[in-house]
Amino acid sequence: AVEDELAESHYLKPHWARETTQTPVRIGDVHEPVVALVDHGIEINLMSMDFYRKGKCLINTKHWWKIRAATHATEELYGACPNLRVKIGDVEIDQQFFVHETSSHMVILREPYITAARMEMKVLDNGLTYAWVKSQDEHNFV
Repeated sequence: AVEDELAESHYLKPHWARETTQTPVRIGDVHEPVVALVDHGIEINLMSMDFYRKGKCLINTKHWWKIRAATHATEELYGACPNLRVKIGDVEIDQQFFVHETSSHMVILREPYITAARMEMKVLDNGLTYAWVKSQDEHNFV
């Protein structure tokens, strides 16, 4: 009974949540920028099938990669596009992307990009999020 009261009181309290970071990027040969979601904790960069069709990058479809959702459901990835140039401001970094047929966003930048760009993020008290990326030669910052 006490445990039920604690659990119930926890869920009745308001909790603060913030929006996930998004940023305009240019990828590969696609000329118009697209808004990419920046998502920590996952090991691969993703692009939607629609975005893949716009860019028509080289793709390897002979693989056995799958993605597992939080519900433990698995889905196969369509293929992998290696060495795509990701440009945010003046910072350009080559990355590999996996094409996901049911992606919720056109592009999702994840840990490989965050690490390669040495992305630093700061959340202010008012909930605004700032992110900085550095070029590998450290001459360009955004």
